[in-house]
Amino acid sequence: MSEDMLVDYGSMSNASSELARASQAISSDLESMDGELKPTQSEWTGEAQTQYLTAKAEWSQSLTDMNQLLAQMGTHVDTSSGNYNTADRQGAASFGA
Repeated sequence: MSEDMLVDYGSMSNASSELARASQAISSDLESMDGELKPTQSEWTGEAQTQYLTAKAEWSQSLTDMNQLLAQMGTHVDTSSGNYNTADRQGAASFGA
């Protein structure tokens, strides 16, 4: 049983760009949050400071991990698009196009 597959290179390029934008937005938001909280951090002491630093480390690591996954997904989408395009051109060439 054969199924047709349609690849839209423009959509793949758009998806890759959106993934890159999402990755950049996450980085920007994290930096912004850090900047906004920095002035008040010096006022936190004891358990409040410890809990914040622990939570911040967990958030930062989770966001870093998610950011890396988004970047990897964008790279894979770009690679797949290139591979499909190459296969498409090779297929067309076999028909003398």
